[in-house]
Amino acid sequence: MKTAGISSAVLFTMVLAASPAAQAEETDLSVSLAYRPRAEAIHKRTPETNYLVSHRAAIGVAASRDAWTLFGEARDARNWGKGPDPIAGDGQLTLHQATLQYGAPEAWVRVGRQEINYLNQRLIGSLDWAQPGRSFDGIRGRAVWDRVVFDGFAASISEAVGRGTRDHGLAAGTIAWTNAGRALAAFAAADWRPRNDRKTWTFGPYSEGKLGAGFGYRVEAYGQTHAVGGNLSLAYLVGGEANWTRKSETGGFRIAAGYDRLSGADASRDQAAFDTLYATNHKFYGHMDLFLNLPRDTAGLGLQDAWAGVSGNRGRWSAYATGHHFLPETGGTGAFGSELDLGLGFQAAEKVRFDLFYSILDAGPSFQAANPNAPNYPTWGALQVTAAL
Repeated sequence: MKTAGISSAVLFTMVLAASPAAQAEETDLSVSLAYRPRAEAIHKRTPETNYLVSHRAAIGVAASRDAWTLFGEARDARNWGKGPDPIAGDGQLTLHQATLQYGAPEAWVRVGRQEINYLNQRLIGSLDWAQPGRSFDGIRGRAVWDRVVFDGFAASISEAVGRGTRDHGLAAGTIAWTNAGRALAAFAAADWRPRNDRKTWTFGPYSEGKLGAGFGYRVEAYGQTHAVGGNLSLAYLVGGEANWTRKSETGGFRIAAGYDRLSGADASRDQAAFDTLYATNHKFYGHMDLFLNLPRDTAGLGLQDAWAGVSGNRGRWSAYATGHHFLPETGGTGAFGSELDLGLGFQAAEKVRFDLFYSILDAGPSFQAANPNAPNYPTWGALQVTAAL
């Protein structure tokens, strides 16, 4: 993923699309604004509590005519008080998305910097929870045939500089079939990282849907091969979820439970640690983000996550509670720990929302061994405001 300042060429194009001459030629123009501040109290891996305020401010402009759509989004994401001098900027204003798309809903091609979310974002996601988010520089295409959707993209992750060096790139795709509230998909991705002479291939099936009477499911299984130099090793991820939802005119209620397992490195089994690639891991492995970068955050031990949660909404209010029990997949000195995530939300207006979050971990031996200065009960809390126009 690259970051860059807003180019004058893109700004000129956006201004040109907004000009009276362009509108006279029946160009559809839309502008979106968003602001999301977040205050956090972080007491996870060190004895001290760190208090942090960050924000995301974004403006997006879309102009479309016939089968063409031009879109740009500028985003400022920063931690408050980051620089030593409040007069000087800290360079966090970036061009988050800038794309040109051609086609109809049934078939289109899009080029440029763009967010990409595949399936449930287990392996490819825009990481929206992080204030900067994630976007890719590349090309993406989609085609719909009856109930089948073909989707693929290729992206440049980092550009090689210097003689004899090679680019770091990513290519991925899905084939998905939907019918009667159920989806079945196949995923494949190739990620090559010349910096450490590593090539990773990931592939497998995914399915989710409704079973009737409010019951639903999610199952997924991915195999992964790592080629480093002349050595080849295998890794895997398997997961499943069962849920039940009840809705009414005034709100809804949902209960869910599941289990996810990611392989750890084990030379005796010729097994590698599973790499979650460019996932939105905040969705899956606890809201404290102790396992945000896998396999790094488990020191290659892999991860087992047995979890259960309840959520509901009534009127303008919503709430959830989710419990996780984390274990290594291989090795370690015991459990990573048990985490409880709590959330309370209030929809103050159509486009304004307040969210309060709190998480606590009962740290286990494997977490304490990797984080000797961490408290016995790490905690995290946050208050977030989301506003959009």
